Amino acid sequence: MFGACGRGRAGNEAASGEVDRARPAGTAAAGTASQFDSTSTVPTGPSPGVPGPIEPAATFPPVPELAEQVPTVEVELKDGAISVDPRTLIIGIPYKFSIANRGRQPHSLEVRTAAVQGSPGRRVFELESAPLRPGESREVFVTFRLPGPYEIACPLEGHAEAGERAELAVP
Repeated sequence: MFGACGRGRAGNEAASGEVDRARPAGTAAAGTASQFDSTSTVPTGPSPGVPGPIEPAATFPPVPELAEQVPTVEVELKDGAISVDPRTLIIGIPYKFSIANRGRQPHSLEVRTAAVQGSPGRRVFELESAPLRPGESREVFVTFRLPGPYEIACPLEGHAEAGERAELAVP
């Protein structure tokens, strides 16, 4: 999968894709800086060809062909509460979040990673448009890429504090 030391190429493969057979795997070519310092085997910078951190979830636009084939997560936004069914999801499975405002005031929705040691969680996704008016609904397709507890909440001022939040488990 990855070459020596987690780099994106085989250890002795040059940037052009050609193999430098004169130098051992994992060493820098003459005249180039090594990605390792002289006293450590820990990379000192980003490795070429290695992607950055994985985002916890990905959203994608509604796909009519998938709409009836993927599991649905029913989300009801109410004044003072959010209900979610089911609350346990599986990594890598696309889900259709069917979101409905059943309250008497506008509501919205965001999903965040769970807070850790008092710091707020990181936003995974939120509804991209204006808040839902009473009676409105919307669908969002989401695939979770990382396990963990997640929180669903209404991001409008004071709503989450009033109880408009729920937990999701992605084991």
